[in-house]
Amino acid sequence: MGVVFKAHDPEMGRDVAIKVLKLDESLGEAEREEVSRRFEREAKAAGGMNHPNIVSHYERGQLGQHKYIVMDLVEGRSLHQIMSQGPRPDARAAVDILRQMASALDYAHGRGVVHRDIKPGNVLVQTDGRAKIADFGIAKYATPGSTTSTSVVLGSPHYMAPEQIEAKGVTGRSDQWALAVTAFELLAGRKPFESESVASLFHKILAAPLTDPSTLDPSLAPVKPALEKALSKNPEERFATCTEFIAAMEVALFGAAQPGVVFTPSRPKVKIKVRKSLLLVAALGLGVMVLSAWVIIHFALAPQKPVQTASPAATRASSAVVHNAGETRLNRRDGETYVWVAPGHFRMGCSPGDSDCHEDEQAHEVTLTKGYWIAQTEASTAAYRRFSRAVGRDMPKAPDFNPNWSNDQMPVTGISWDDADTFCRWALGRLPTEAEWEFAARAGSPELRYGPLDEVAWHKANSGSKAHPVKGRQPNAFGLYDMLGNMWEWTADRYNKDAYLSGPRTDPQGPPTGNFHILRGGSWLRDATEVRVSGRYPVTGDNPDHVIGFRCAADDLP
Repeated sequence: MGVVFKAHDPEMGRDVAIKVLKLDESLGEAEREEVSRRFEREAKAAGGMNHPNIVSHYERGQLGQHKYIVMDLVEGRSLHQIMSQGPRPDARAAVDILRQMASALDYAHGRGVVHRDIKPGNVLVQTDGRAKIADFGIAKYATPGSTTSTSVVLGSPHYMAPEQIEAKGVTGRSDQWALAVTAFELLAGRKPFESESVASLFHKILAAPLTDPSTLDPSLAPVKPALEKALSKNPEERFATCTEFIAAMEVALFGAAQPGVVFTPSRPKVKIKVRKSLLLVAALGLGVMVLSAWVIIHFALAPQKPVQTASPAATRASSAVVHNAGETRLNRRDGETYVWVAPGHFRMGCSPGDSDCHEDEQAHEVTLTKGYWIAQTEASTAAYRRFSRAVGRDMPKAPDFNPNWSNDQMPVTGISWDDADTFCRWALGRLPTEAEWEFAARAGSPELRYGPLDEVAWHKANSGSKAHPVKGRQPNAFGLYDMLGNMWEWTADRYNKDAYLSGPRTDPQGPPTGNFHILRGGSWLRDATEVRVSGRYPVTGDNPDHVIGFRCAADDLP
């Protein structure tokens, strides 16, 4: 469906892969349209996700008649190549790859995306052992509790679930089936259902019992129940999540979930094959991108024992970069300045003497163990326009106080929670948690505001009934502007009144479910009673309004 080129992004200082849609001239008009739709679907499905085990999609666009996607350059081989060329990873290393796949799939399913074509050929394994799922070209979106359906059978025959073969609705459990087929093949050395014809293969998938893996490898006898459950003909009888399936396999094989054991190929031998050179200069949102000739690297994988990795905490400690509190850095993706906020402990919730504090703001002690970057200002019109051009979407409807989005320094408004989340992920970050937002807003102050109201915030009494450009009021002690007033700001957390006090006191993330998201900080339209560092305002995520904006946070910035 596409030709992939290796490229260098000079602005971000990294190599990337650019997938360019290639339409076979022998295809009919309807087929060409379908291929084009799949390409767009891949860009849309993967572009909204940010997970270490999913190939990141940075941008998509079109140059002349050529559509393209800019994505991760993964140095390694596909799982199919590793399995077919050998040596096959041993059980512990295989399960580590499967665990990574499960994490990525559960993440995608949580965002309403069903991959529908999970197979070893769509899993890339880097030279450091990290697995990344690729090719969302036939992915479908599903709303929670629903299934996606189609009258066309899509997928790779050996890995298709019964409901896919019968063109019934598919859910995340359809991907779980494909993951289980991959697990069987990875551990036993052959697929659970095989036949010389597709028709016979489909019949076996629909009706035949599972091949007992112990007949292929006696050591796999304990894992048979987990495989049988994940490969149940009825999707309702499978595991609730992919991670639950892999955890059951780990317990069966090893007696408990295993630490980070990864398959690490030896240093690859390289032979290079260069296709016809192509020089293409594309004016992308990232900057000028120059495509060189694509280099295909074939790795010869020598036998290698699994390597025991350090614990995540030890890894962070050994690789941590020390930042100074208040240090600033330009995020070259969105063009905004970010400020480093060091870890710390603070009293979250009602401030002493705050008579306007609500019941769901009860004070409690919170510790943040990790520092983070946070945008110095609310996301500006200029930053959001940069994002819109990069991903090929329209700007939201302009507010009266910024007609036609003419003032680049105005905060962008009318943004839903999903749009804000997508922007921040595109900008290599995320939305801040409630705790991170309040810690940054307080900037060490225990008071209900970090300075005199009119000096630090635009609110109903001084705004003139409109929003104002960013940096229009005094910053707090961390150098952050408009944490109070101007625009309500989305945070990552969902709303649950009880979870605010009953949840973790260290690095709280908010409840996992809920119908409302939390806004913070008050706005140009609100009374002073709402413009407080502890104020919380629950609203539905699909409630874009011209009093709502956001700012991003990030664990790291390149």
